[in-house]
Amino acid sequence: MRNPQPLMTWTFRLRAIGRQALDIVFPEPAARCMLCQRRIPPGFLEALRRDAPRARRHAGRAMKGHPCNVLPLCLSCLQDTPPLAGIRRRIPTSSGHALQVVAAAANEGMVRRAIRQWKYDGAVEITPWLASLAAGAVRAAWPRARIPWLVPVPTSVHKLRRRGFHPVGLLARDLASHLGAGSVAALAIRPADPAQSQVTRAAEQRRAASARDLYVPLPAADRLRGQPVLLVDDVVTTGSTLRACADALLRTGVSMVAAVVVASEQ
Repeated sequence: MRNPQPLMTWTFRLRAIGRQALDIVFPEPAARCMLCQRRIPPGFLEALRRDAPRARRHAGRAMKGHPCNVLPLCLSCLQDTPPLAGIRRRIPTSSGHALQVVAAAANEGMVRRAIRQWKYDGAVEITPWLASLAAGAVRAAWPRARIPWLVPVPTSVHKLRRRGFHPVGLLARDLASHLGAGSVAALAIRPADPAQSQVTRAAEQRRAASARDLYVPLPAADRLRGQPVLLVDDVVTTGSTLRACADALLRTGVSMVAAVVVASEQ
């Protein structure tokens, strides 16, 4: 099964170029917060980036991984940043392997809004910051581990066409550069049977519930055989998606699977 998914579609790239051109021709008189669109006072971001102790007093949070180093955010959104807690979870898989999952933060406050803006509004400029959060969580959880390969949780063709980009694929690419690892699209979502295109809502729900067979390995998974792999996703809720992806990878012969996400539902 060939991987059909680019990280961005050409239409998304063209729209991004168009927005950049408009920003050059019609620049904003003052910066706006990326999340709430409030105007940011002149010099505020520069002061935060220049003076870490002052930034801590302004934002009330530790500066490690703090978004004011990367993103244009107002004071209100900075104060709404949840602590970077390094949340750990263990998810049992059907093979008996306990999938270890680490999350950089709880899925609340500014982190939740940033992820929604990133996924649903196409704010791909948030990707480097999300990747830096995930990298910090990986280093804290496994400080001495060498992880050669990252595997992004795949998206559906429908979502790729609707959004124009593969958010988790971009996240895995940027995270790989932080960790000195490779990122490989080793999984895909099994395409629906055309003969079953007219299915009831109940049938769709049953198919979603049986997620074990929803993810299939691609030919690129062959290079992962016998090696440890780190799954990458944005948010973990019940863990069913990560469990299904881990099962699919373990069936290909990888030696170990763990997972990192940006945020975890409590």
